[in-house]
Amino acid sequence: MYDSDRTKPNNLLFDNLNLAGSNKLTHPTWLDVTIANRTWVIGIQLDYRSLNPQGWSNALLLQAWLGASLSVLASVITRQLISNHQAVRLALSKEQEVSKERALAGTVIDSSPLAIVVTNPNGVIVQVNQAFCQLTGYSELEAQGNKTNLLRSGRHDSNFYEQMWAAILNKGYWTGEIWNRHRNGQIIRHELSITAVLDPQKNVSNFVGLLRDVSERYAQQEQMRFLATHDQLTGLANRTLLIEELTRSLALARRQQHGVGLLFIDLNNFKPVNDRYGHSTGDALLTAVGQRLLSSVRESDTLCRQGGDEFVLLVPDAPGLKQLVAMAHKLVQLLEQPLNELANGAGSIQVSASIGVTRWPDHAHDADSLIEVADTAMYQAKHQGGDAIATASSNATL
Repeated sequence: MYDSDRTKPNNLLFDNLNLAGSNKLTHPTWLDVTIANRTWVIGIQLDYRSLNPQGWSNALLLQAWLGASLSVLASVITRQLISNHQAVRLALSKEQEVSKERALAGTVIDSSPLAIVVTNPNGVIVQVNQAFCQLTGYSELEAQGNKTNLLRSGRHDSNFYEQMWAAILNKGYWTGEIWNRHRNGQIIRHELSITAVLDPQKNVSNFVGLLRDVSERYAQQEQMRFLATHDQLTGLANRTLLIEELTRSLALARRQQHGVGLLFIDLNNFKPVNDRYGHSTGDALLTAVGQRLLSSVRESDTLCRQGGDEFVLLVPDAPGLKQLVAMAHKLVQLLEQPLNELANGAGSIQVSASIGVTRWPDHAHDADSLIEVADTAMYQAKHQGGDAIATASSNATL
């Protein structure tokens, strides 16, 4: 039996008597058999002694059966080989497609301007791109195998991270801004987006994080807010921020049943300083007064420049009116100390102050009313002359 061309000795598959190519093969009968799109050539030579009077013998039948069996076996083997070959080709094709997709994904990650970090379900970093290394200062080798908490800045409490991961596990993603620590210790503001990647069984296989540096934008926003809520000359809170802090303090005082104090401070004879030495000296004087007042109040208090030469001190957890008046006396004494060498050779300048003292809930019921009552009390003190202090009438209700 030959595989296709029987003229080629190498194609011989089976020869039970080893007659192929010998002179003993004198009268064979050849038959082409096509199985699974492949042609097999089968040759049979019968010995005259194997024939019975009817033309058949047991040996001939056995040989015929063996030939047919071999043909069937060859067919099955061929069919299996073809099937295996097709399966291998399909697997290779799929592997090539997967390889292409992986290569494309790798190219996208590497070339992305956004910092990308991929972790396993336990938060261990398995892949980062070059943008991540530039943004955080950690090389790929340093980052891989570590958890993402190597970027923690310490500015967020545990509740922040608990809420973030709760959103990721419930919704599949989280987007927000976060403070991270650069490898050199610098604290940076990042815009962060985290997405959970699921496997076919809907289990989390990876987390993918995208980071972008928004420190400059954040600084600009903070600067804009500062300019909107602070006096440009002295850097103290302005009236807008005073109203916000006073409203917040009153709301807290109502819940906790304590007082809120307000001291309205006006400098005496400030105009003559401006007229004599010029506005630059006057500005320097206001700045120096603001810093002197700020250095003498508590961190929880809010010092505001109301405008001109007027300042307001908010005491959010105020003691009794008597203690607020004592505080006002200390501020008057503080401002009596000379201010030396402000500008333009002005030399030593001494100022005085008039202060109006008021307290919630004794003198008013809301923020605007409390400021107005304190302003009125300040004018009463100013009319008394010198370093005077006046308190609002306990019957004042505006």
